[in-house]
This record gives sequence, C-alpha cells and structure tokens, in this order.
Amino acid sequence: MLCLKNALGFTLIEVLVAMGILSLGILGAASLQAKAMGYMQMAASQVSAAQLSRDLVGRMRANSSDPAILAIYGHEDGHENGHESGGDTPEPQRNCAAQACSGEQLAAYDLSQWLGKVKHRWKLASSTLLAMGEPEPSFILRIRWGAQSKNKGDCRSSARGFGDSGCWQTRAIF
Repeated sequence: MLCLKNALGFTLIEVLVAMGILSLGILGAASLQAKAMGYMQMAASQVSAAQLSRDLVGRMRANSSDPAILAIYGHEDGHENGHESGGDTPEPQRNCAAQACSGEQLAAYDLSQWLGKVKHRWKLASSTLLAMGEPEPSFILRIRWGAQSKNKGDCRSSARGFGDSGCWQTRAIF
C-alpha cells in the first residue's frame, strides 16, 4: 500500500497563493506600462511645443530689425493682452511664400503659418504671446494644449499636465 504522507506536489492553497502573487506582478507591470505610455506622450508634446516655440522665435528674429514690426507679434504692455489664439487660424491677407511682402505682412503671415502648425499638432490648443518692454525688449510665449488650453497665467510645474495635456512657456529676448 502506498503512503500518501510522503507524496510530493503542491496543494491547492499553495497554487492559489502563487497565482495571486503572479497576478499582482502582472497587474503592476501593466500599470507601469500605462504610466510609461502617458509620460512618453507628455514628452512628445513638450518636444513639439519646444520646436514650435523655437520656430516662432526664429521667425520673429528674422523680422526683428524694425521694432514696430516686432510689436505686431504681441502688444507691448506686459499684461495678458498680447497676441492670444484659441480659435481658428487667421488667414493672412497675403501669401508671403509666393509674393513679396512688407514687414507687417510678413509678421501676419508668420503668425498665421505658426498658428496653423499649432492647430495641426493639437486639436485643443491656445497660445499667448506677450511683449515685455522692461528691462529689455522680450516676449513670453505660452502654448497650452488639451485640458490645459483653457487655463490662464504662467505654466507652473504643477500645471504641466499628463499625457496629451500640458503647457509650455519660453521667453525670447531681443
């Protein structure tokens, strides 16, 4: 007769405990993967915002020889009254890629082209371009996208958002 006392194998309780531990590990890995995807999306949006802000600042620098033309990009009052965009992209009066333009027309064309790029990148987006006159001529550019697009004020680190929602702010000194 066989003795079952010395039988080798796993009991049902041991198998259930092992499966529970394995399940927790798999759920943890899935949660980590989801967070990593959100952070990747946030990083991609911030890189896009940095590239877009560099594009506009470059356009402004190319047109910065005349302070009156530079002022077209934003109002020189230092408040939230500068150039703001949250709606449709304005159509320029003249296509400066095909025709010769004055400085004012080029500034309007640059803004229109740049706002079109912002709207192409994010469905919900807003931008603010503020002229700051003191202590030296400069502009503060803010781009908000996703749920952050309705907010006002500075882009604080706590308001940067997660996933495809966030805020980017840069300052250009001329």
